[in-house]
Amino acid sequence: MLSADPTVIFAGLPPASLKAEGKTRIALRVQNDGDAIAAGSGKIELFASIDSTLDGGDILVGSLNKRFKLKPAKGVSIKLPATALSGLTSGDYHLIARLSGNVAASDANAANNQIAAPSSTRVVDQFVDLSAQFPVNAIQPAAGGANQVSVAATNLGNITARGKVHVNLYLSTDTTLDGSDMLIAAPPARRVRLAPGKSQLFSSNVVLPSNTPLGTYHVIARITAVAGILDANAANDVAVAGQTVDVVDQPPAPQPQDDDSTDIVVVEYVIVPVPVLIGGGDPQGSDGGTIVSMPDDGSVDEGQPIEQPPQNEPDPQPNPTPPMYDPPSQPPAQYDPPAQYDPPTTQPQPDPQPPATQPVIDDPPPVDTSYNSSGGDF
Repeated sequence: MLSADPTVIFAGLPPASLKAEGKTRIALRVQNDGDAIAAGSGKIELFASIDSTLDGGDILVGSLNKRFKLKPAKGVSIKLPATALSGLTSGDYHLIARLSGNVAASDANAANNQIAAPSSTRVVDQFVDLSAQFPVNAIQPAAGGANQVSVAATNLGNITARGKVHVNLYLSTDTTLDGSDMLIAAPPARRVRLAPGKSQLFSSNVVLPSNTPLGTYHVIARITAVAGILDANAANDVAVAGQTVDVVDQPPAPQPQDDDSTDIVVVEYVIVPVPVLIGGGDPQGSDGGTIVSMPDDGSVDEGQPIEQPPQNEPDPQPNPTPPMYDPPSQPPAQYDPPAQYDPPTTQPQPDPQPPATQPVIDDPPPVDTSYNSSGGDF
């Protein structure tokens, strides 16, 4: 009588280890060792066991439902994801695969429906390990006299950290965090999502209190996981910056001047008397002009200032409303030409000139015309 014999086997060696987070796909193969077609729905399960025998203490790490139709001596490959590792502690396990369900109307050999892997697989605990780390230049000057301090939180675990992280900064005279250290920054907790091996930077602007004692200090950071994150190792939650901070005495700020004092600006004016001629003519007053000296003390009540020329009156603006026409009651007056201009009777006399001097020419001496014959010479 023909019958089907569905079975499951490992397609090669199992992986050396399972991922603590994510999927590790296990290669399996379902085949029909019988001489009849195996057709039906089946379920493949994967267990982790401390031995090679399946029992109630073993932990299910993955399963898959699938419909099969297998001819005799034929099979199908399956990639079964192993994801449910939260119940496993660190150690070496045997993976056991099991085929169940109604893959065939009748199974000729049910003993080959489960099988253990030929080698063990390493499983590690799932954990989050947040570590505080300072970058190289963690302390930088910021605006307003503050200093920006940066610290990184790194996930050294094997699963993603999802939750909130709180970072506090302290000022210490040594590299050990204790109760005597001064808290200088405590910003609110921040939400993070850190995959294994990833980091997130936290920065805070710090202004030291005015009563901070003078000296050299270390900056210490401590991170605290809250809101859903379980930190597996608290020993690396504290870090010390490589830079130190020097608190020194600041010089006094310049004080403003006393408001009661009055700034005095001395301005000296020198008034030079200038003769001013009224009436024109000779500056020496020969023609009857009057000389007036301007005051020498800057006052306006001494001396006689020069009369200002008359100011022209502004042109009258036209009346926007035109006047009514009023005809004259009398004929216009006859035009009376102005009188002729009479020049002044007294003309200015030119300045007297000195009389012209003619050169005097002396008469030549008389010529001696007498002849002396006794002298021998002419």
